[in-house]
Amino acid sequence: MKKLLFTSLIAAGLIFGYGCKKKDTTTPPVDNTPAPLVVKQENKAFMVDFSETWCPPCGSYGGPAFDKVLDDLEGSTLCLMKAYGSSTPSALNGKYSSAMGADYGVKGVPTFFVNQDELNKGGGVYSQIDANVNFVKSKANNFAGAAVNAGVALDKKISGNTMTVRTKSKFFTDFPAGTDYRLAVYVVEDNITATQALAVPLNGSNSDPAYKHRNLLRTGASGSYKGDAINNKGAVANNQEFDKEFTITLDPTWNQANLKVIAVIWDATNAGLPIVVNSNMVK
Repeated sequence: MKKLLFTSLIAAGLIFGYGCKKKDTTTPPVDNTPAPLVVKQENKAFMVDFSETWCPPCGSYGGPAFDKVLDDLEGSTLCLMKAYGSSTPSALNGKYSSAMGADYGVKGVPTFFVNQDELNKGGGVYSQIDANVNFVKSKANNFAGAAVNAGVALDKKISGNTMTVRTKSKFFTDFPAGTDYRLAVYVVEDNITATQALAVPLNGSNSDPAYKHRNLLRTGASGSYKGDAINNKGAVANNQEFDKEFTITLDPTWNQANLKVIAVIWDATNAGLPIVVNSNMVK
């Protein structure tokens, strides 16, 4: 009888102990530190398609070629955007279109530039879409195989109508003082629906009201399309890094889910069109 009572008391004590043990309700701290940016030693060419909604060849030849290249190469060996300067509605016209067009020497649309190379001198594309695509892919592949002098990594964060873009530029060789390296950040919007003139009629019409305009230049982080100074013309050392953060105000009519950011490192030492050093993008 005593043995049973002792056992019962022990069991009761265990139950009491378990029942009175304080639970750990501490919430682990949330780490909001953004992941570090890592610059890869690889080249990505930068393509600009100067186009307009009123241009029939832009709709039937330039646009489809641009879309094909975008779907095949974007983010791998190429970053690309369209620039409109006199389109309807005027809201489609990009912040830097006029200045870029002047420096690129645009004389007609559509016209493709991959880095500094133009598809056809003076503007125009081929009516064979594959020929336009092959030109872009060839230029992008050649640049991908060239020596990598510098690169850029980036990310974006949107809060309300404000976008914050973090960037890290890194150089992979030494450069003496005197070269003006700049970093430009462009915001593009994908899949904008707006009427486009066509050279090849669609359903008996010379325009398409449901045309999808891809990667259209909207705005950028700087007053000039050439961007902000990286090295202030000072000497640059191998593996030297430069961090920059940009704040961009977004138009509330833009579809934020379709916004992408392209960063381009330019060599703007000489006046006029700068030289593409490298580019990168983030969706």
